[in-house]
Parts: sequence; C-alpha cells; structure tokens
Amino acid sequence: MSIKKINNPETAIQELYFKFWQGFNEATGNRMDFKKRFKVHPYSSLRCYQDYCIGKPYHIVVAINFDRQEIRVGAYFSDTNCYDDCFAKYRETIEGKIGRSLRWKRFITKGSATLFTTACFDNQHGWENAYEVMINNMILIKDSFKTE
Repeated sequence: MSIKKINNPETAIQELYFKFWQGFNEATGNRMDFKKRFKVHPYSSLRCYQDYCIGKPYHIVVAINFDRQEIRVGAYFSDTNCYDDCFAKYRETIEGKIGRSLRWKRFITKGSATLFTTACFDNQHGWENAYEVMINNMILIKDSFKTE
C-alpha cells in the first residue's frame, strides 16, 4: 500500500493541520539531529498526528491539539509483551532520562508511553516554537527508549 499525497483538504481544520504539518516537515528537514534518527515525512497530514515508524517493538507518534495548545509525543507498542517488558524493566530509567513522568497505558493488544506538554501557539503564530518542542521531545523519547 503506498501513501498518496492529498492536495486538497476538504475542511478548515484539515487545512489548518495540513499547513501545520507542512511547516513541521520543513523544520524537521532542516534539523540534522532529527534526520539522523527519523525519516522526514514527504507529505503533510490532514489529521492531528503524524506517525514515525522506528521498527520493532514501537513507533513514535507526535500530535497536536490546537484547542488545548497541547503537544503529545508518545512511544506506541504494537506488541503487549514488548510493552510489558519495557514498562517493568525500564520505566524508571526512561523517565529518569526524560526528566518527567510519562503516561503509560496498556490496552488489550498494544500499549503506549506518552509525554504531554504545552507550547504557546495559536493560528500560525508560535508554530516555530511548537515545532522545536515537538522535535526535541521526539529525539529525547527515541534516545531514552534505547535501553540496551
């Protein structure tokens, strides 16, 4: 299945997300420290999140909530055994490296460890600040989950 570029957002919120992620993808393309760890998205999302596949056992999802001015960066595990192992063995180490607590959730078939943070941004003002917060936290989480 290939990813298809969508050039015409249908709603105002899709347009807002499209513009946000377009700027975010440009910002990530300009950061060598980001490009060493992640593949830069070639297309902008029309949703509130973008997913970065890292391989087994997890991937990183970064999301934005304009209403709450909230950014979410999380490691998502597609295998509950990997999640349980990471949670049991490395939770304190990971949170120590990050310097904050993560919200750990286990679901029936998957799990997540998410960092919520806020940044000042409003309708394209302060988006650069949000990009920096997101990029830095993505790098921090990826590096922190390198436990062995």
